[in-house]
Amino acid sequence: MCPIRWPLSSRCAAVRPGGRVVATVWGQRKHCGWAELFPIVDARIASEVCPMFFGPGTAGSLARDFETADLKDVREHRQQEKLEFRDEKTLLTAMFIGGAVALAVKRFTPQVLAEVQREFLASVQEYRAGDGRYLIPGEFVTVSGKR
Repeated sequence: MCPIRWPLSSRCAAVRPGGRVVATVWGQRKHCGWAELFPIVDARIASEVCPMFFGPGTAGSLARDFETADLKDVREHRQQEKLEFRDEKTLLTAMFIGGAVALAVKRFTPQVLAEVQREFLASVQEYRAGDGRYLIPGEFVTVSGKR
């Protein structure tokens, strides 16, 4: 099997002829209600995560990569979803421990991390339901193609 390459490479023969390749990525930043996380973190530590994180989800970007890899019948599907987090702790764990900024925030002092978490929670306050859950909009882009 060949190594994963980005952008996709037509020299990669990991998919048999007639096989399908499918990938799902985050959509456009403007459709992700939690996207303010990146400038909040970046204000305290330099990271290049945001451009990389949302880049493949811009209109037609991933589909072009599939076409460059000589995949045929390339299709792009966008869907809007509500990401549900049962409470503040679950949301913060998902964003800061398992999310895209996890490596960056490991370099924060406990005081800076607490400050960043408060600022992030303020940025998503409009998505907090009366029962304490957070229902945050997000966009996903799924692209498929045949080899």
